[in-house]
Amino acid sequence: MHRIPAERAGEGLYDADAICDALSAQDHVPLDRIARDFAPLADRTKLRILVSLLQIGELCVADLAVVSGLSVSATSHALRELSARSMVTVRRDGRRAFYRATDSPYVAFLRSLLADLPARAHRHHRHVTAS
Repeated sequence: MHRIPAERAGEGLYDADAICDALSAQDHVPLDRIARDFAPLADRTKLRILVSLLQIGELCVADLAVVSGLSVSATSHALRELSARSMVTVRRDGRRAFYRATDSPYVAFLRSLLADLPARAHRHHRHVTAS
């Protein structure tokens, strides 16, 4: 059974069976949950916090507030959201809270993107200068 919407059927599609297979495969993927889980990586402030933690290792809330450009309160809120998605862990030392990035799949994805940036910049530079 074809699942192609009727209004799209006449668009000169190349492989209707592959389209139907792709649509069926999406039924088994929790796209909304994945989009929610990736949301912190699309938020510049939370991304700045995560990148800092990946590069430095561990920082307290006050230091992360400086890094993120937010107040301590707003930074704590961002860290709570990251913690709720298991992207950061907290270690308490007296009254100070120190945060560290986890090895969650989303943080691992970000880590791999960061590791690939120098190679991408080199490939882009080589492409631009060859033109």
